[in-house]
Formats: sequence, C-alpha cells, structure tokens
Amino acid sequence: MLKFTKDHAMSLDMGSFSPKPGSSTPGQQEAVVFLIGHAASAVKAGVWECTPGRFTVNRATTEICEILSGRATLIDEDKDELALKPGDHFMVPKGFKGDWVIHETVRKIFIIHPDAP
Repeated sequence: MLKFTKDHAMSLDMGSFSPKPGSSTPGQQEAVVFLIGHAASAVKAGVWECTPGRFTVNRATTEICEILSGRATLIDEDKDELALKPGDHFMVPKGFKGDWVIHETVRKIFIIHPDAP
C-alpha cells in the first residue's frame, strides 16, 4: 500500500537537480519525483523542488499545489501577485501565463490534470 504524507514528501530524496527551463536566473535548478505517472503522462502527481530565481511559465494544464517549504511569488500577465508560503494551497489554471519568483528554495506537492478548468 502506498503511504504518502507531508512528512514523506518533506523527507523524500529528490535525486538529481537539472537546470530550470525558462529560467532567467543563471544556475537555477529543479528536481521532481513523480508519485503518479511520469513527465509525459497526461495526469501526474508528485513532489517538485526549485532553487531561488525567476522563470516564466505558460500552463497548458491545470496544476493544484501545496507549498511544503520555502517562499515564492506567482506573477500573472496583468502583474497581479500571489505570495506563497508553507501550508498554502493554490491552483494554477490552464492558460496561465506569468512568472514564478522563488525567494527561498521551494518544495511543493502537485497534481496536474489536462482537463481541469
């Protein structure tokens, strides 16, 4: 039986980090561990971690998240900002265009679904 808790997600070995695509910050790195699916799966869930910096996203799918550690700000095309800290739950809708600004290394749990609004 799969046991998955916040404690498990916090202690999970993230493995190797790779350069963050779309980053405007030299040296920014990310790692992901998929718990459901894999990178090419339509529906997937897992744990993601990213070092400080800024990167641009253009979401083709809806993502539901909880911040486990670190601090970040999401900034949309209209320059509206959402400050994120541990314990925050949020949704990044399909079609979102904007930037993530990672202030302190962030670890989050995520679920991605292509058909969610």
